[in-house]
Amino acid sequence: MPDELRTEDGGYALPGFGPLRFGHTRLDNGGFIFANFQPGRQMLGTIEFGRQPGLDETPMTLDEYIKVFRDECGEHLPWEEARDMEAVFVTRDPRTIFMELDKLQQAGRIPSKRFAKLLTDFYWQFL
Repeated sequence: MPDELRTEDGGYALPGFGPLRFGHTRLDNGGFIFANFQPGRQMLGTIEFGRQPGLDETPMTLDEYIKVFRDECGEHLPWEEARDMEAVFVTRDPRTIFMELDKLQQAGRIPSKRFAKLLTDFYWQFL
């Protein structure tokens, strides 16, 4: 980042955006996290609150999520555990489904990044 954009508090004045101060900058639907601990090495992070589907994005249905979750369980879990998860899917209760799948994810049992993203999307859509 060019030095002429630096502000007195250690942040930056970004053209077209405004000030990005050192630390956390909260916005309507999330925020930026910015730090510059070493010259020439910036750290920038973002966080989003809630789910904001794009204009062409159609949210998945509960049945579509369950199909994907079944596939992921079948791919990553032993047959007996995948069968046990079937009893959870049959409930069609989003909270129960999320809680059981989240336990598997937290334990590292289903390491798929796709699964992690879908589980997050499922949470925001149904819970």
